[in-house]
Amino acid sequence: MAKTCAVYDGQRRSLRGLPTNIETVEAAVRSAFGFLAANLEFSWLDEDNDAIALSSDSEVAEAMEIAAKNGSSLVIQVIATGDTAIYLPPEGDSEVEGEDWIVVYDYPKHSEVEAGLQEQASSKEAPENKEDDTEQMLVKMEAEKQALKEEEEKEALEQIAQIERDSEAARQLQRDMQDEDNAQLAEQEHAARELQKQLEYEEQLAMAEIRDAQAKEPAQVDAAVRAQKASGHSEAQKRLSLDVDTWGLVLQLSEMGFGEDFDKLHDVLKKHKMDLSAAAEALIGQA
Repeated sequence: MAKTCAVYDGQRRSLRGLPTNIETVEAAVRSAFGFLAANLEFSWLDEDNDAIALSSDSEVAEAMEIAAKNGSSLVIQVIATGDTAIYLPPEGDSEVEGEDWIVVYDYPKHSEVEAGLQEQASSKEAPENKEDDTEQMLVKMEAEKQALKEEEEKEALEQIAQIERDSEAARQLQRDMQDEDNAQLAEQEHAARELQKQLEYEEQLAMAEIRDAQAKEPAQVDAAVRAQKASGHSEAQKRLSLDVDTWGLVLQLSEMGFGEDFDKLHDVLKKHKMDLSAAAEALIGQA
């Protein structure tokens, strides 16, 4: 069965009992060195002096088996972090039998161990101050946390307010565009009504002129028409063999803007029984 010891900070101490798993290793090391709150990590040196981690039950069993097979003792290297103060009297014997240890360290004197214990005992006198400092630190951390929370809430509210302002600006822009479109549409409708009125007025004037022309007596036609009637030399009149009154009606239709197709004008007059008004309205309908 392999012997076991532990080495820490130049001290090597034998371990009581037989470590069978990682928990018994840690308990034995704490008892041997007087550790209470330190965080401990373990390793061991194989036959090639390579450091092998020792952190699980299977690794402890493997290390013990190899040490027993080689006929050597198992030396556990200890790394302590955190609160490495010695709160308990060390129980491990600093004298180890045998000369087959892998590493040799200087052993601490008894006076040095006693001085360490006295120093740790004096450090216990100020736990209240340490608790006060811890409480003040917790209060400060809570205040900082609350301030950070308030700042985040303030930023969130500002973002919400900005979103509302942007939304209102977008709605106002939409209303302005709608008002502008409505104004343009109203202006176009007004222009269309004015144009319609102008067209109706011009049509009324044209009809009035037609009625005035229809109301004139044949004797009131212009001098050129009367001269042409009197001369009796119009080729069209000769061709159509029209009497003076009929020819006068044809000329009146021509003067009213229905063209100089006298044959057509005469045919329309005949269809409407020489009624100048009826003939004019028929020609307007054909236009």
